[in-house]
Amino acid sequence: MRLTKLSYKDKDWELRDLGFDKVCLLVGKNSTGKSKTLSTIDYLGKLITQKIGFYKETEWNVTYQENNDELNYKFRIGHSNSEWVVEYEEIALNKETFLQRTGPETATIYNSLSRQKESINPPANKLVIHATRDVKKYPFLEDIAIWAENSFGFKFGSISPDRPINQEEFNLLTVVEEIPLLFKSLSLRSREQVKKSFEHLGYKIDLIDYVDEDKGFGRALFIKEATLKNYLPHYMLSQGMFRSLFLLIFIEYLLNRNKTATIIIDDFCEGLDYDRATKLGKLIFKKCEEDNIQLIATSNDMFLMDVVDIVHWNVLQRNGIVVTALNAKNHQELFEKFRYTGLSNFDFFASDYISQTIDK
Repeated sequence: MRLTKLSYKDKDWELRDLGFDKVCLLVGKNSTGKSKTLSTIDYLGKLITQKIGFYKETEWNVTYQENNDELNYKFRIGHSNSEWVVEYEEIALNKETFLQRTGPETATIYNSLSRQKESINPPANKLVIHATRDVKKYPFLEDIAIWAENSFGFKFGSISPDRPINQEEFNLLTVVEEIPLLFKSLSLRSREQVKKSFEHLGYKIDLIDYVDEDKGFGRALFIKEATLKNYLPHYMLSQGMFRSLFLLIFIEYLLNRNKTATIIIDDFCEGLDYDRATKLGKLIFKKCEEDNIQLIATSNDMFLMDVVDIVHWNVLQRNGIVVTALNAKNHQELFEKFRYTGLSNFDFFASDYISQTIDK
């Protein structure tokens, strides 16, 4: 199941009708809400899995899709008598209501075994999905839970071997994974694929090897570059090299699990040179588009923007606290006309083409 549409509101921000495809690149000027959008998606996943509790009043309208089925999830979190309260919650599958919560402790839910609606009384400070799980009776709840459990978000520029492994998991856009263990879990075929992809980026290497203990430093990967005599542990790689290696291993790890997943990357390819930014961008977008991974990334890197087809773009715009997006679905003519201008993808964003075309 993948995320296709999101509306969100709190006292400081509103994301209005943002749409997402299988792969999606969010672009926009500084302070238009790119990182905020990704943090909000990450927050949603962590709310559902209870890695984060309620800490502000929010309103959500989320749509998912799997094959031809569309699942819509709405809820509102309020604050009453010094406690957080779920004021409203609704789930509709193909526009048919399966869950309706009309008060903090009153709801009706569709039982897929009995094929009838039944009354339940969830705790006022919990979503129904937190209090009621049954894969046969309420499979639509399980679909949402599985999406959340298989959503991973991080900032590309924060990927570092120096980051403590015990970093708090509730920090937004922070994947807490140890790269040696991820690599160790891969099949031999996937390990070879990582090496091949790494070489494709221009890193000429002879070997990537896993060791359980490296001189008291714990688990490590050792990388043998073709032009160097000695092996280098992963924590001694350059930042750009390590970030690229981490992402390639992480993608292979997700593919090995053979589960639908969502990966969220803020400032994708930040700090990479032209050659590696374009090669890594094309490679990761292609892998995700062809397999069972939804990719939602942000970037203002002109190198990356020029190699990601604008059909996959969401151009974010902000008016006050409200963030909206232009894309090939809600402004089809705008995007189609641009293809005949002869301009680069980056010009679509950086020039005044959008404002001139819309104003006309």
